[in-house]
Amino acid sequence: MRMKWKNIILPLGATLLLALGTLIYFLVARQQFVKCYTSDVIFLFMGIIRQGFSLPFERFGQLIALFLLGLNTLLILCFVYIYKSEFAKKHFKILTLISMIIHLSYQTLYLHSNLAWIAFGVLLLLIIFEHLLKGTGPLNRPFYLDAVNRSTSVRLLSLVLITALPFFYKFPVTRFNQLIFQDDYPKYLYFARYHLNILKNGALFGWNDQFSGGFPSFLDLRLLSLPFLPFSFFGDNIGFHLMITAFYLTLPLLIYALTIQINNDKTTAFINGLVCGFAQMAYFGDMLEWGMLPGFISIWLMVLSLIFIERFYQDKAFSLFYLSLTLGLMFYIHFISLASTVCLLFFRTLAQTFLLKKRVSAKKLLFMCLFVTLIVLPFLLPMIRYNRFIIPTSNFFDQSDSGSLIFHFSDMLRTYLILPVWLLDTPHYRSLWMILPLAIMLFFRDERAKKNAIYLFIILIIAFGGPFFNTQFTARIKFIVPIFIALIAGVWIVDPSGKFSLSRFLMILLVCSFMLTTNSLSKPIRHIPHIADFKPHLIQEITRANGQLILLENTANLNPYKNLFEEHVESGYPHFEGSLASHTERRFLSHYGTDSYPYFIFREGLILSGVSNGDDIAKIHIKDMIRILDKWGIQNVVVFSSKAKNYFYNAHPYFDRTFQDEGFEMFTLKDRQSGDDKIKTQTLNPFHKQITLKNIARGETITLKTNYFPAWKAFHGKHKVEVFNDNGQLSFLSPTEGNVKIDLYFPRYYPLLIISFVAILTFYILSWKKCF
Repeated sequence: MRMKWKNIILPLGATLLLALGTLIYFLVARQQFVKCYTSDVIFLFMGIIRQGFSLPFERFGQLIALFLLGLNTLLILCFVYIYKSEFAKKHFKILTLISMIIHLSYQTLYLHSNLAWIAFGVLLLLIIFEHLLKGTGPLNRPFYLDAVNRSTSVRLLSLVLITALPFFYKFPVTRFNQLIFQDDYPKYLYFARYHLNILKNGALFGWNDQFSGGFPSFLDLRLLSLPFLPFSFFGDNIGFHLMITAFYLTLPLLIYALTIQINNDKTTAFINGLVCGFAQMAYFGDMLEWGMLPGFISIWLMVLSLIFIERFYQDKAFSLFYLSLTLGLMFYIHFISLASTVCLLFFRTLAQTFLLKKRVSAKKLLFMCLFVTLIVLPFLLPMIRYNRFIIPTSNFFDQSDSGSLIFHFSDMLRTYLILPVWLLDTPHYRSLWMILPLAIMLFFRDERAKKNAIYLFIILIIAFGGPFFNTQFTARIKFIVPIFIALIAGVWIVDPSGKFSLSRFLMILLVCSFMLTTNSLSKPIRHIPHIADFKPHLIQEITRANGQLILLENTANLNPYKNLFEEHVESGYPHFEGSLASHTERRFLSHYGTDSYPYFIFREGLILSGVSNGDDIAKIHIKDMIRILDKWGIQNVVVFSSKAKNYFYNAHPYFDRTFQDEGFEMFTLKDRQSGDDKIKTQTLNPFHKQITLKNIARGETITLKTNYFPAWKAFHGKHKVEVFNDNGQLSFLSPTEGNVKIDLYFPRYYPLLIISFVAILTFYILSWKKCF
């Protein structure tokens, strides 16, 4: 049969583009050893916005190379989709092999490592060698694979043991009873303990009295009490370590179970689990090294959700019931990850309907969404009712001037123009891009591999659609890339006839290694025996300091300036404010590291890495600072940044420096009383405060050193007392004279909890009756 020109134009064009991109990379970008990180690209487009188009030649070459690699993959997809002739099927494997070679070559060059080059070359030769032997060589079907296939318990135990080896190097068992003290860990340990205390008081959310004058804890947007609860019986530190251990070691088991649901192949499931155990070491650097535990636990729940959705496609009983419980739990733990999961389930359902040509009951899915909404009502309704207390960081400052309009325009350009380049260049997405041609090949190879490949396509769709949601939404997507690389791995390593390829397995491990960082693997997580061992003398000073609150400077996660283009240098201190509050039993005008300016309005007077109210602290007039301190009854200020230290030191007519060490300094406001002796506030639990007033006149205004929030209800005996907002603080009028006791109550939302419980029970009964 004569070959038509249209049958070769796309593969020929793809090959030429690959060659051109690689040539540009060789001749231009690699000579400069320039890496295109997100911050560099943002800086580049800041220059475009401010000074006109200016693009260094070596950067231009690298961006073109990245663009051509992406375009090549799209051309491969178009080639296979449009031309379904025998010629296309015959030459597709060759084209895909060329594509993978050049993709892998580019990524290997990125490391500038001779060892990576050698490993890549050896593995490529082994794959060619196996291909020539038609899958009958000595590297196929090793004896140990037959051994593990004889017993399910042996397979699962093998996955756990292999996953445990690097984990226990990072988290030594001998340190399980110590405080994890690195980056976000102290913050989330505090979250887990505090919310667990609220849970023991009979509700999911209460009032956090220890920071910023207090705030409702449903504004935390992270709830770790539920996953922490079964481990809390071992104590705070041990229980927290065990929680991390359990979710990390069982993730490969979930991948094993998901593969069984998709492929019904134990050998492929075991290989996928092994690859997952290796790939998730990337979390040491990008998640566990930072202590992003809600995000990591939500990945575990995401995979569990996928197991239930696959069971739903197979009409398995209770699948939607368990899926609703999983999504509801994820809603409390990590809302952005829930959004990622919902998008994933939506596109997976579309693929089930239109690509796999199998009917899905949309009515049942909609009812399931209704039950999920009812389950999360205790969180959802307070957030909706009090949404005016939630102000995103980017909207906190006045953006009405022309400079702010320019900022918004440039921020839009950064989001929509830079994101595709960033997706190609972060370690997780580079690995996804390497494996994408393989996923395309598997999609068209057989039905067994099609569903696995679909997941990888969905991740790429969601990632590129990220700007329509939020850049943070997109950033979270990259953390699930290792999971879906693992799903692709098994169906390539184990072919439809059941033959196992060791060289392909090693090639997949090489691809996964591009997500790893040497630093994250080479050192254990930092531990200290107790928070008092961090700065013992500082903690002693804080414990015995006067005043109702202490102003404690925070480390800012994000840029805390009004103009986000201003340079911001982060401190290396962990977010230990919560641990400090728990140990000293003191209240702080501070936050425990949620963000540079947390997503609610209670931000007055905060100092974050030398910045206050969006400006360098030096720009804040000292009398304005003293006014804020007097308002909150603050006598002592604890700071670490050089800007804040200089600010209070230069204000010596008003402040004395009462403590100094290598990192922190404490300043005490001169000539201030310890507080108002007429008002005594006692916090009985997160839902109940008791106010004792001495020698008070009837109708006198009582202003508490706590944030105003309309949910509080005040009672004098059985008589209600109206509360009101006095310049941001909770206030009321004394109902009588003399010595008075006032009880303040925060709602426990019992009716909402009852609705959630009834919804769960109803959904269970309907599932038992086989309605779902």
